[in-house]
Order: sequence, then C-alpha cells, then structure tokens
Amino acid sequence: MNDLIKQDINFLDKPIWFQNIRSDGIGFVWTDIEGYEYRSGYFPPDKVDIMILLFLLMKSQKAGYANTLSLSRYEVLKKCGMSPNNIYYKRLEDSLKRWKNVSIEFHGTFYDGKEYSTIGFGILDDYKIDKFTKLITTKFNENWLLKIKESNFFKYVNFEYYKALKRSLSRRLFEILCKTFKGRDEWSIGLVKLGIKLTLSGRTVTTKEGEKQVMYASDVLVAVKPAINEINRLSKQKDTIERMGIHPDDLFTVNHTITGKGQERVIHFKKIPVGVSVPANAKKASNRRQPVPSAEQAVLDKIPPSARESAKMALKKRGIEETQEIVGYVDAQIQKGNVKDVAAYLATCFSKGYGAKTTAERTAEQEREARITELRREADQLEKGAEAETQQLKDTVARQNVLLAALTPEQDAELSRLAEQNIEAAGDYEKKRYRLQKKAGETTMLDRYKRGLVEEFAATA
Repeated sequence: MNDLIKQDINFLDKPIWFQNIRSDGIGFVWTDIEGYEYRSGYFPPDKVDIMILLFLLMKSQKAGYANTLSLSRYEVLKKCGMSPNNIYYKRLEDSLKRWKNVSIEFHGTFYDGKEYSTIGFGILDDYKIDKFTKLITTKFNENWLLKIKESNFFKYVNFEYYKALKRSLSRRLFEILCKTFKGRDEWSIGLVKLGIKLTLSGRTVTTKEGEKQVMYASDVLVAVKPAINEINRLSKQKDTIERMGIHPDDLFTVNHTITGKGQERVIHFKKIPVGVSVPANAKKASNRRQPVPSAEQAVLDKIPPSARESAKMALKKRGIEETQEIVGYVDAQIQKGNVKDVAAYLATCFSKGYGAKTTAERTAEQEREARITELRREADQLEKGAEAETQQLKDTVARQNVLLAALTPEQDAELSRLAEQNIEAAGDYEKKRYRLQKKAGETTMLDRYKRGLVEEFAATA
C-alpha cells in the first residue's frame, strides 16, 4: 500500500504527458474534440517526466498532500529507476522546467462523478535547486493538488507497477484502461479515436489543401498490440504481487478483438482479473491433509481385486521395485492384446518373476537414465547461457534507451554530432549509406551510432 498514488480519473483519461512529440521547445498546444486543451511553453513532458511527477505526487500524499516538498536529487532519481549521474541530474532539472510550463483546461469536460464543469490550472507552480546542497524544492499548483485530494472520482495507481511498464505506450494505455475499467469490465472504441487518446503521431499526407496529419487505424493497431502484451505479461508474473505489494484482485489482463473494416475498425477490450476468489469452504477443504498412499498401496490400487493377494505376496518376496516392473510388464502385454485372464496372468508373473529386470538390465537402465539426466543438464546450461547472453543484450539496449530518453535537446544534438563524426571516420561505404538515409529522412544508422556512444557520453557529461 505504501506505493499507491491516488489519481483523479480526469488526469488518467486525458493526457498530461506525451510520447514522440516533436517540439521546438518554444510552444506546444494539444487539443481534442471533447474540449480538453493542453499547453506548454517549453518541451512537453514525456515518459521520463511522468515518472518524476508521480513520485513527487506520491511523496506529497504521504506527507498529507503537502504543497511544498524538499528532496535530494539522488532520492528522486533512484526511486524513479534512473542512475544518479550528471545526465540525469540535468534531465531532472529539465523535467521540473517542463512541468512548470504546463497548463491544462477542461472546457465543460471535467467530470467529478456527478457533473461536468469548466476548469483550468497548472501542475507545478515553482521549483528551486539549491546551489550548494543541490536539494530540490517543488511547489505544486494548489488547485491541481486539491482536485486530486478531494476527488470522489479517482483510481489508485501502483507506482512500482507503473514504473515496471517500460514502453511509453504501455503506460499511457494502462492509464486509459484504469479509467475505463472503473465500474465495468468491457470497453469499445474506434482505433482512430484510441490513437488520439494515446497521443500517437499520425502520418503526414499531402492533399490539395496541403500537408496534414492523418491517424490510420492500421498504425494504431500495430502500435497498441505490444502495449497490451506488456501489460498482460507483467500482470501474470508470479513475483508481481509480492514484490510490488499488489493485491491480486487489483491486477488484470486484457483480451481484445477487432470489428469493422478500414478506418472504421473498432477495438473491443475485455478486462480479465488475475486474482480469483476461492470460496471459504473450498479453502477449508484444501487445508485438510489428505492421506498419501504408500508406494505398496499405489501398486495394489492398479491391480484387479482378484489378484491383490498374489501381489501382496510378491511385494513381500520381491520388494516394491521388482513388483512394479512385473506390473509394468503385464500392462504392456495387456495393451498388445496378449492377455485374456488378467488376474491369472498376474499371479503367474508374480510367482515366476516374469517381467522383472535382471541385475545387469537394471544397472544398464540406471546408467542410461543417468546419462540422459546429464545430457539434459548440459542442454539446460547451454540454454541458460544463451538466454543470459540474450538478456545481457536486452539489458544493454534497455539501458541505452533510458539514457537516450534522458538527454536534454542540447545533449541529444551534441551526441548526434559525435555520432556523425564516427560515421565520417568509418569509411566511404558507411558515409554513402548515411548520406542516402539522411536524404530520405531516415535515422536508422545515426541512431545505431548514437546508441554505441551514449553510455560513454553519459559518464563524461
């Protein structure tokens, strides 16, 4: 319960941060047809910034909705899953600047659970970083914080679960689903409209009136599937409940279906709770210890009643291992259709020892099983080694992605300059490929070189 954040539904339904938005850092405006207006006088907040804001909001709520907070940069970055280094220190300062420059307005669309109203406010009024101690002091917008505190139309969001969602689209979809699944388990929306709510960028299309952004249903569907998969995968992880302190009834997975064609396609979501309530009487029944049959009794249970006396004698004379071998041998003969009177045949086999393995056969079988076990162990080690290498690569890429996302615009420009220098020094073939990509507006090669430089760049920035 310690990492739960109370959030007003309106701030989950409408975006207060964005993904993959190109901005000049001077001014940014985003509106929807329902009357929501978002303005920023700087770069709009992204998935890094929302983590920082949610942590500050959580600290405020733990302190009785304190309007002003004083925290160390180290604490903020560590709790948000970021490395306390110079890049992230600068990114933290940049984040505070982004939130200070945000204002939001609901034109007749702010819902308090009873009625709609028109309202507007900022999110962060002020921030300060002490020159000597480097402590950061933040002051929330009083009206924004009060709306959350007094909200009767809210949802609790688990900070650790939200942080564990690595895709920015997964986080935004999770916000929308939290709002949507409040009081219901099914929801349908047009894919184009969903793309707008997710703040996806449309394609640039040239028309008679000029260039315009068009949201394609097919693009939204391609983008949203990995987000659904990540939410489902995280909710199903066995350690999620214990590690994050989440009650299983608060976790859910999502099924989805698509109907319609072209731009009219609709996606239908269905909430599937992860926690399953067990009836009290079922729990009591499961807690009663059931008697475990002995190995001898397990053998006898497989044998017809008319042959059990001879089986008991065999168990006493030959032991459990030989008796099991004889029963297995008889069962194989029955499957082949070679046995007419099962009880009589069992009695004969128990008496004569038919089907029991010789010492040499048993030794050979044990050696064979030991060899199979060893081969399986070696195969598991090879597989784990391959998985470790794959995971190491994934961890490296994930670490590089986080560092790239944390760059300020100025740092990103400097890293791009260094990457271009390396491309120029790589030879004529690489230079030619890069120039062709650059001319076509592609960034694949530049991104690859930036990824290779970002860790060293972060360490020296």
